[in-house]
Amino acid sequence: MATPKLLVIDTETGGFDPEKHSILTLGAVVWADGAIAAEMELLIIETPIIVDPGALKVNHIDILQHVQDSRAVPPAQAIANLQSFLDEHSGGSPAHKTFQMAGHNIIDFDLGFLRRLCRLAAVKYDDVFPRRVHDTMIIARFLTLANKLPLTGAKLKEVCDYYHIEYVPHHALSDARATAKLLAKLMDEVSGR
Repeated sequence: MATPKLLVIDTETGGFDPEKHSILTLGAVVWADGAIAAEMELLIIETPIIVDPGALKVNHIDILQHVQDSRAVPPAQAIANLQSFLDEHSGGSPAHKTFQMAGHNIIDFDLGFLRRLCRLAAVKYDDVFPRRVHDTMIIARFLTLANKLPLTGAKLKEVCDYYHIEYVPHHALSDARATAKLLAKLMDEVSGR
């Protein structure tokens, strides 16, 4: 059975509440045939930008520099850029039907911010993003519970350290790349390879 084409996503945000805090960056990786086939990073500027200073200490985003970055775009342009990227890699089918989505802690965190981004861009979430979602945090927790991973937690850094996957923590594109590589390792673990 062929591995599905995956859209691996990570976001960096201005806080933990998608109803209140801004999405600042989005990293997206297309994972196909066991490798990273394409990637993109979006810098997003909401109006107004709402951040919690504690979140910026974690992700090290300098908000003034972020606002002044010429690559930063408003939500509608971010979604348009993402849709173009996905269309380019979907083989002619609608992107949201071509891909399955993956991320680390994506269900409890990133999906809320992706829905926010779609709301701000005035597009339907289901018209952009795949419905099938795989969360490497949940998979890692399950493998730990099944005594397949000798870990005490399932944070991205801990699981990546275990598999010797190097990345820059709290950088959306780097986290998305690491998560794609991690998903491949977890699939190998499940299949006994």
